[in-house]
Amino acid sequence: MRKLIYLLLTLLVLTACTGTSRHPQLVAADSLLLIRPDSALTLLRSMSFSSTADRMYHFLLLADACNKCYDTLPPDSILREVADFYDRHGSANEQLRAHYLLGCAYRDLGEAPQAL
Repeated sequence: MRKLIYLLLTLLVLTACTGTSRHPQLVAADSLLLIRPDSALTLLRSMSFSSTADRMYHFLLLADACNKCYDTLPPDSILREVADFYDRHGSANEQLRAHYLLGCAYRDLGEAPQAL
């Protein structure tokens, strides 16, 4: 009985420690975005991903790089999808970042009420 409790406790600790891991290229692009947004934009434009979480993170980084480089942002429909995804699955910082970039897309489209 005591071994079973230890086994269950160990499994609980191990499952609690596993988080969502990001694709290494996306992590590199995110850190590059802080110091060289133009290089990050070039790198992000050459990437594509199949998993939903990686694809949403990719679009988030791509929109952030476009915004920092004063380039055209991805369509607002994509950024709306990103914001909805992070509303369900993201941290508070990711939600804020997604909604900020969605507002920037609306600002660029001249939709001031939507941007707010």
